[in-house]
Amino acid sequence: MDQIYTTLRKFGKVKLNEPMSKHTTFKLGGPVKYFITIDNADKLVEVLNFLREENVEFIIIGGGSNVLCSDKEFDGVVIKIANNEIKLLEDNVLQADAGCVTVAVARESVKFNLTGFEWGIGVPGTIGGAVRGNAGAMGGDMSGNLSKVEVYRQGEILELSNEECEFAYRESIFKHNNDVV
Repeated sequence: MDQIYTTLRKFGKVKLNEPMSKHTTFKLGGPVKYFITIDNADKLVEVLNFLREENVEFIIIGGGSNVLCSDKEFDGVVIKIANNEIKLLEDNVLQADAGCVTVAVARESVKFNLTGFEWGIGVPGTIGGAVRGNAGAMGGDMSGNLSKVEVYRQGEILELSNEECEFAYRESIFKHNNDVV
């Protein structure tokens, strides 16, 4: 095996020549050279740093909803973010990993008697994607619920406030930069 494959295996489950059609809700997409599932933020940072150092092209997905992939082979790495811990913090703040399914976060918020995220019950995908696209429904959206978010930017982890995310209708700064939520 090659050096990229060997290194990626240290951080998560790696599949070679994996069809993207297995990982999107539209069931579309050709093979990717390396497909890795990562369930830990620290490992994600290490993988991203490695890929940047090696100049390897990569794409990040969550649950694969609303993702259209080409049927052509992708000679890079697809990273599936699968970290999915949800915690209730002080002051009734819910913290959710990027890989959490949006519906699960909405259900947990109800379980903890928190209001305002009920709209998330009907939204497919993960929290990472929901933040990136300022997902919403029934008059609510991520911008109305998010106080801060951790992002990976050029080798480091930063914490951005709601305002720094530059949310607008189905928009955020993350659609226009290389930050990883």
